[in-house]
Amino acid sequence: MAVSIFPVPLSGIQETKLTTTGDTLYASAANTAARLGVGSTNQALGVTGGVPAWQASSKSTLTTTGDTMYASAANTPARLGIGSTGQVLTVASGLPSWSTLSSGGMTLITTTTWDNTVGTYTYSSLGSYKQILFVGQNLKHSSAAASSEWNLRFNSSTANNYGMTLMQMNGTTNSGTASANQASKIILSVPAGSMMGASGGGANFDGDFMLTVPDYGSAQFKSAFWQGGSCQDGTRCQTIGTGHFSDTTAITSITLFMTSGNFMSATMRVYGVS
Repeated sequence: MAVSIFPVPLSGIQETKLTTTGDTLYASAANTAARLGVGSTNQALGVTGGVPAWQASSKSTLTTTGDTMYASAANTPARLGIGSTGQVLTVASGLPSWSTLSSGGMTLITTTTWDNTVGTYTYSSLGSYKQILFVGQNLKHSSAAASSEWNLRFNSSTANNYGMTLMQMNGTTNSGTASANQASKIILSVPAGSMMGASGGGANFDGDFMLTVPDYGSAQFKSAFWQGGSCQDGTRCQTIGTGHFSDTTAITSITLFMTSGNFMSATMRVYGVS
């Protein structure tokens, strides 16, 4: 008797789909087998369009020591390489980036050594900063300036557009001076010895001084703030003052001057503050 052999339908996979080492088998549709080739090193298996797909992972994105991972778009990982020493993480165009900080908020504009032949110093070339800061050290006045006023003037203006409030302390005595509209100048101290050492006095009696002029380049009225002290004749003196310049012109020069006598010695540094 003859025997007939009929092919037996196989359930499941009808043909070989896995052709390469690392392949993954998945259903691309109902009852439809499909092959996903192996991904790259450190990729992760995810889903794209409803089917499995290899995607970047934190390990595949971060390739170098110090890398930072961020989203460059929705669901899109990206790598930011490490910055340089001293840089800080900031934002540019909506994305993280490394940025170098400026070297500081203050820039030394000039340093002047005062001497006994000059009673007026004018500072121009002030640059464009948010404020100007004067810092004086080892201030001393000449004997002719013992009872002199120490004054401040802007833009060489002698108009009646200055005002001030001044508080001075000398040992146990306090005194105050106020002027709403002062012609030609702001009085920083009177006498000058309230902030300066006397001629012939030791170095321990020398004075120190600080003056700040904010927004000096603005088109508004300007303000000034100052303080200082010395040890005139062994008695400690202190001066604190505020003043205004009722002029909308930008300040381009600042003058410090005596009404009589000279500045005997000092080191004056002028800073621009950003």
